[in-house]
Amino acid sequence: MLYRPPDPTLRLWDTWIYREDDTVHLFHLQGREGDVGCTSIGHATTHDWLHWDTLPPVLAQGHGTAWDAGPLMTGMIVRHEDRYYQFYGAMIDRIQRIGVAVSDDLVHWEKVGDRPILEAGGPWYETDPAQAINYETAWRDPYVFYHAPDNCYYATLCARAANHGDTGGGCIAVARSENLLDWSLLPPAYVSDAHVCLEVPEYFRLGDRHYISYTTSYHFGIPYPVDDPYQAAGSFYVISDEMLSGYHTPAGSNRLNTSLPFGAKNYVGRSVPDPDDSARRLFYYQHVLPSRPQDPPQGSLSAIKTLEADADGTLNLCYAPILEPFTSDAQQAGDPLGPDVPLALLADDAQDGIFEATVTVPYAGICFRMARTADGVPGGLAVWLSPARAGETTLTLMMSGVRFPPGLEGSRPYFGDPLALARLNGSEDFPHRLRIVCRGPFVDIYVDDRLSISHTFDPADPPLGGGVGAFYAGHPKARAVETIAVRRIDP
Repeated sequence: MLYRPPDPTLRLWDTWIYREDDTVHLFHLQGREGDVGCTSIGHATTHDWLHWDTLPPVLAQGHGTAWDAGPLMTGMIVRHEDRYYQFYGAMIDRIQRIGVAVSDDLVHWEKVGDRPILEAGGPWYETDPAQAINYETAWRDPYVFYHAPDNCYYATLCARAANHGDTGGGCIAVARSENLLDWSLLPPAYVSDAHVCLEVPEYFRLGDRHYISYTTSYHFGIPYPVDDPYQAAGSFYVISDEMLSGYHTPAGSNRLNTSLPFGAKNYVGRSVPDPDDSARRLFYYQHVLPSRPQDPPQGSLSAIKTLEADADGTLNLCYAPILEPFTSDAQQAGDPLGPDVPLALLADDAQDGIFEATVTVPYAGICFRMARTADGVPGGLAVWLSPARAGETTLTLMMSGVRFPPGLEGSRPYFGDPLALARLNGSEDFPHRLRIVCRGPFVDIYVDDRLSISHTFDPADPPLGGGVGAFYAGHPKARAVETIAVRRIDP
């Protein structure tokens, strides 16, 4: 939603951000069609998260017998003794290793030595790719942080526990260093009994609790149990009262940015401290663009969310108004439907924008990307809340195509197959505030300012209309939608 390389032949994959004063530096894996994996690390900067300057790549994979001559893997940056250290990975012969490059300005980088600085080792971690359930030695995605009480750095990594068996075994490995070049391995902070790999693990602390977020999906070949089967691929988290041990899945949902398991629409959630509030973080991830089955996926940096903890430690991704300075004044309407009006369009030229509505009953919602089809029937996309079943408190947020054909009793909505859906833990009590942020093929949907669905449409065939409004699919009822507002995103 926010950034893709301007060169259309480049695909963006995993991202990591480093903030320097008021400049945000985005680093990302990238490659071209036909490459095996990602072959270089791209670089872009911004001051407002929306307007970006693309800079030359900072690193490229090695050549010949170099340890990093294989596909490059996710990195991160820390500052130490007035120099910047960029950790990154590479894989050769199905074995992953980690090296480092240094810089004085975040633009020009030099690889340190001709060997990796971090490799998997016993007794805790799997080292033989032939014994791995996914046939590779997982040792990637370092997240490095300084811990002042110990006067040293720690790293969390994606690895697999040794001799764990066929189910689960994905783990959060831990390593320790005093100088960022010489590392010793420690026992894993967490071993999963369900997941094959916990990718891009990131440690952070909010309040008195310690968290590690990670990303996973079914593409490793083994499905895993989740609390919401409609939101199974993406980023999740574990929680602990200690920094390097005791991590467990919290009660209820532990998902952050997720999507349907058979088509990961977003991936690799990461965060940085919020400079305006130490009690929260800024969270970002990749929207994943659909591709042909034989093609590698493409990514786009998402709109930033705030990462916040409830009193019980539950994490939520919440709406951050970073796009609002680039929107038009809101068009608003109160009680737009009336008891016998199922559809009320407020705008016809808002293809991209921020659309908000207060709904007071189930089956009322927001329709957007609306246009009249060849037969003159209005159609587009719809987002609404519905109960799981009569008498239950669980709500489901749903998005699908919608048409409003004429009938005996007037126009009524006709929904297509769901494009995305998510269960919402909490009360069925209304009203609820729906908010849709739509830009190009990307859409984020919030309920009461908490992210519930993040989705990517096929960019080759996006809905083309600009109509936005409110609808109601239940029995006639007054004030099903109390208010609706439309703000267009400026080009």
